[in-house]
Amino acid sequence: MKKWLLLPAFCLAVSGVTRQEIVYRETPEGKLAMTVFYPHGWTAADRRPGIVFFFGGGFINGDRKQFYSKAGYLASRGMVAASAEYRVKNKHQTSREDALLDCQAAYGWLKSHASEHGIDPLKLSAGGGSAGAACALSIHQNGDRPASFVLFNPAYLETLTPNESLPPSIQFFGTADPFYPAAKAYWRAAPKGRVELFVAKGQPHGFFNDQGDGVWHATTSYLMDSFLTARGFLTGKPTISLPESSKAVMYSEAGLGVSPAGKPAQVPAGVSAHLNLEYKPGLLLDVFVPGGTPKPLIVWIHGGGWEQGNKENPPSMKMLEQGFAAASIRYRLSQEAPMPAQIEDCLAAIRYLRANAAKLGYDGTKIGVWGASAGGHLAALTGTRGKGDASVQAVVDWFGPTDFRRMSNWPTRIDHNSPASPESRLIGGPVQQNGLLSGLANPAAYVHAGTPPFLIEHGDADPLVPMEQSELLHAALLKAGASSEFVGLHGAGHGGPEFMSPANLERVLAFFRRTLR
Repeated sequence: MKKWLLLPAFCLAVSGVTRQEIVYRETPEGKLAMTVFYPHGWTAADRRPGIVFFFGGGFINGDRKQFYSKAGYLASRGMVAASAEYRVKNKHQTSREDALLDCQAAYGWLKSHASEHGIDPLKLSAGGGSAGAACALSIHQNGDRPASFVLFNPAYLETLTPNESLPPSIQFFGTADPFYPAAKAYWRAAPKGRVELFVAKGQPHGFFNDQGDGVWHATTSYLMDSFLTARGFLTGKPTISLPESSKAVMYSEAGLGVSPAGKPAQVPAGVSAHLNLEYKPGLLLDVFVPGGTPKPLIVWIHGGGWEQGNKENPPSMKMLEQGFAAASIRYRLSQEAPMPAQIEDCLAAIRYLRANAAKLGYDGTKIGVWGASAGGHLAALTGTRGKGDASVQAVVDWFGPTDFRRMSNWPTRIDHNSPASPESRLIGGPVQQNGLLSGLANPAAYVHAGTPPFLIEHGDADPLVPMEQSELLHAALLKAGASSEFVGLHGAGHGGPEFMSPANLERVLAFFRRTLR
């Protein structure tokens, strides 16, 4: 390896971080390099999440030092982070197309050399600012698939159409940025939950560039950290503070205010919150326990196509004032590990929750699971596969997939048979060409007479998961002699107000009261 260099002083909170410069491509206009930042304690034998950034400048000028501070910060938090140069017009007399090819080559080089740099190639993300963010997006457009995107005022969004194969991304814009209207349209067109768009009121293009103790550098770094932590690429809390002054003028396009990462929803009086308990190395869960006699526990398993989502603010908390304790878990996402890692994590979480019930104060003999979409699928698998100390006593499955090989039998917005579908990425190959793996992911394959009671709910207008998927599971449960109640919600889509209505939540509450008391 080349000589180690100390990190520049302008990078924040980067004690122990080192870097090296590497030539990744030779072009007719000269060699191209990237600067790679390594965490304290890094070794080549590591398999850490990684990210590569690309600078902005309209494909005319720019310098990879623009992202040294962001890369250095992420290295201080445990990732291997790089900032790459590419050809630009003023220096190399080249075109935008040349720049895009360079950025694609930089990502491909780092991915193919991941083992030399202690990177897990399945956890390699891409990011950048303005033209550099467009470069990052071109990697996906070219057929590769970064684990996630971290994008600062990306340009040329109006030329792109997001689809179901889009990796999860976070984007930052100022409302005074001329590219902001295109960003808002892109966010609206993206699959639900796939793009997190954060907006700074009155800020221009490139507002995130302020360095040192700059408010926007700190704010965007904090939110970048929270986004990557929610996807399992970082652990713990950000080591950079969220400036108070940004909270009033920074908000998500979904209408959510900016708040510290991991902050739970309002906890009712008399409820003890046990946050970020490590139930398995690197995997965390939250538990909320009302006072008084030990209550049954309802565990929420989040959705997100098995590749995004987090444990924060679970619907199970709505049951705290109804005589239940609540929990929410994080599991490995599909870009971290293929199936069966996700169900193994869910079962490990149940074992942990059962073993620690007396210490935390709930009734460990009465545990129900509840999930939506991918979380519904995992809740169903937990119910049908859980045995002994990993068993549960009740399952609520909201619109979860069942038989991956039948999902494209009905019209949906996703080609479920595509290698890029969430189901294919979960099992590690196209569902139709991997019948055994698809079958092993089917909760109906494990039902038996002793399977706990199920409440299955599905919208008849679901554009992503056909309602037949829930009907198949319901029929399998009844055939095996298990208890199952199926509710089709007329006009409901893939989630939405019909599921969270008072009447439907009362139905869920009544089910848990019957089965856990």
